[in-house]
Formats: sequence, structure tokens, C-alpha cells
Amino acid sequence: MNFKALATAALAATSLAVAAPLTAEAATCFDAPGGVICNSFQGHSSGGNTIYTLGYSGSGYREGMKVVCNGSRVVTWESHGNMPKSLANSLAEYFCAY
Repeated sequence: MNFKALATAALAATSLAVAAPLTAEAATCFDAPGGVICNSFQGHSSGGNTIYTLGYSGSGYREGMKVVCNGSRVVTWESHGNMPKSLANSLAEYFCAY
């Protein structure tokens, strides 16, 4: 299975559960291939990168993430859930590219 198919499969047939954001920012949700991603803007790093929290659940996975984006590229991410790291990385890449 190629990378694109793997990322699409990871996002297929999903629904989303998001914990309360750490700031007063409202969560934003958008359709993804087969599901929904919700995110909350957390601020900017000292280097000017954008920091978000996001949540994901579906296909037997539950994931909460902190994602740092530089434009449409992932700088770094942390995840807390049962998703394999390769799929969590694909989710972070998909989110920043969106």
C-alpha cells in the first residue's frame, strides 16, 4: 500500500472526539478523506511556527496531537493515542498541508 493510500485508509470511516482546548480558541473542524479533523490554534513558537492541538478517532484509533506547522510543512508533532507512529505522522502531514 503506497503512502497516499495508507494516509487515506487511516482517515477513512472516521469520527472525531476532541478534548477541551487548552486556550479560549474555538475548535475548527473540516472534512478529511472519510472523516473529520478538528483542531484548535494554540499560538506561535519563538521561531514563528504555528502550534495546534488536534484530535482524531476512527478505524479503532483514538489520537490527540500537538502539531507544529511551518506553512504547509510539519515541523514536529507529539501524539497521545493508539495510532502507529507512521500513521500519526501521515495525519500531521495531512493537517499541515490542508
